[in-house]
Amino acid sequence: MVDLTALALRVRSDVETYVVPERHPDQKGAELPAEWFEAGLAGMRAALVEPHWVDVPGTTGKRALVVADDGHTVVVYDPAEDADFLLLQRINGQMFNCHVRGDAVGCFLAS
Repeated sequence: MVDLTALALRVRSDVETYVVPERHPDQKGAELPAEWFEAGLAGMRAALVEPHWVDVPGTTGKRALVVADDGHTVVVYDPAEDADFLLLQRINGQMFNCHVRGDAVGCFLAS
């Protein structure tokens, strides 16, 4: 059983304590500016929702908990898969599984 209150607090804390990753020494191209991360975090703060169950598209019977939804980008907590997060996207009212997994903030920023 998932404690929905604890999950919501965890995600909110992850957003508030997010640290911009350091540039990898082998990284190519320009570094993302701090403003890009700040805008993404502000967008995620605005998209946070009370966790609620949803069917994961492209699976048979898998359910996960929506923790952020801005109308396009949807981040769900998947307690069945190593308790990580999954990125979904809503396009023309239909949900799609992006198959991007990881931490909640990383999934949101990957959209």
